[in-house]
Amino acid sequence: MKTTIRKTLIMFLAGATLASCAKNDDINDGINVDEDTGCALVEEFVNTAVRITEPTTWTADRVYLFKGITSVEIESELTIEPGTVMKFDSGSSMVVRPGKNGRIIANGTANKRIVFTSYTDRTHCGNMQAEGADTQPARGDWGGITIDGGNNHSFTYADFLYAGGRAGDGTSSAVWFDNDAGGAFTFDHCVFAHTLGEDKKYLNPGSPGISATFEAVFIQRLPNPEAIQFTNNIFYDNDVPMVINSYFPVDASNKFHNPDNPAEQNDRNIIHMFGMEHQEADVTWGHTEVPYVYTGGNSHIAKTPHTITIGPNVVVKFPGVSAGINGWDDIRIINLHPTATLTSFHDDAHGGDSNGNGTATSPSIGDWDGFVTRASSGRRDDVWAAGDNILYADRP
Repeated sequence: MKTTIRKTLIMFLAGATLASCAKNDDINDGINVDEDTGCALVEEFVNTAVRITEPTTWTADRVYLFKGITSVEIESELTIEPGTVMKFDSGSSMVVRPGKNGRIIANGTANKRIVFTSYTDRTHCGNMQAEGADTQPARGDWGGITIDGGNNHSFTYADFLYAGGRAGDGTSSAVWFDNDAGGAFTFDHCVFAHTLGEDKKYLNPGSPGISATFEAVFIQRLPNPEAIQFTNNIFYDNDVPMVINSYFPVDASNKFHNPDNPAEQNDRNIIHMFGMEHQEADVTWGHTEVPYVYTGGNSHIAKTPHTITIGPNVVVKFPGVSAGINGWDDIRIINLHPTATLTSFHDDAHGGDSNGNGTATSPSIGDWDGFVTRASSGRRDDVWAAGDNILYADRP
C-alpha cells in the first residue's frame, strides 16, 4: 500500500532559522513512499540555511529532506532520535562551526538506527524523487558532516551513506573533524559506506592521499585519547576509510569490510595516520585487519614522555623516502613487537594493495627512511633498527 506524503518548507523546529529560502512548489509534490517505512511525514528544506540556535530534537516520525544548496548549521545542541532518517542531495551538508557551542547527539539503537544518506537512496523511506525517476544513489551524493567546533559529539548505531561530495561545507569525507573540534567524542556501532573520497584522476600511487571517509587529524586542538570512544564501527565501499592523528585509538572491534559480504572492502583499505606533531600520549597501534600508513618523518622532536606500542602482527607502511618513525631515548619509547612489520607503502605482500593500483608498482629498498632511536646527546648516537620485520627502508 502507498501513502502520499505531504511536502513542507517551514520553520519546523524551535530554534531553527531559515534564511534565503527559495521555495519551489513543484519539487516532490505527489511523492509516494511505502507505508511500512514509517516515513510518511516529510519535512523538506530547499535552497536554505537551517540554523539550529537552541536545543532541538529531530524525531523519528518523519524523514528530513535537504534539497538544493542547503546547509544545516548547528550552533546549539541537536538531538536526533533513534530511527530518524535524513536525506541530502548534492548541494547539502551539515556543519558545526567554531565558537558556536554546537553539539550533535545522534544515539540510535540496534533496532532503530539513525540514517544520514542520499536523497536518492530508496532503501530508506522510499523514493523521494518525482514519480517514476530511476536515479540510483552514488558515492558523493551529499556533502557529509563537518565538525569544526563543540565537544562530546556522540553517534551510536548511525549509518553514514553516499557522502563525500564537495558542495557547500562538504569535503571528501562522511565525517570530518576539523581544526577547532573538541577532543572528546563517541562513535560506536556506526556504518560508513559508499563515500566518494578523492578524485581518482588525481591519485598519486605513492601517497595515501589527504582525504578519507572519517577524518580526525586535529590540526589545532589536541584530542584526549581517554575521552574518545571509537568502537564496533564498519567501513566498506569507500576510498580510504580513515585519516587520523597518530595518537587516535582505533579499537580492534572496528571492521573494514561489509559483514554481509566480506569481499566488499575499501579501495585503499588502510588507516592513514599523519605525523606526531599534534599530540603526544601513550597509544597502541594494534589493528591487524588493515595496515596503518604513517605519513611522518624522523625530524620530529618528542616533547612529552609517552610510549607507542606496535602490536603483534600489525603492519605499518611508509609512503615516500622522507617517511619514517623515530623513538627518543628519554621521551618517546617505541615498542615494536617482533611479529609486527614496518615496510614500504608499495609492499602488497604485507597488508595488501594499499595504494589500490594492483601490480603497477612494487617495493624496493630505499622506499622509506627507516626506524631510528634518537639520542638526546646528538645524532652521532642515533641507532637505526634492522631486522627481518623492517623491509625496504633506506637505513641502516
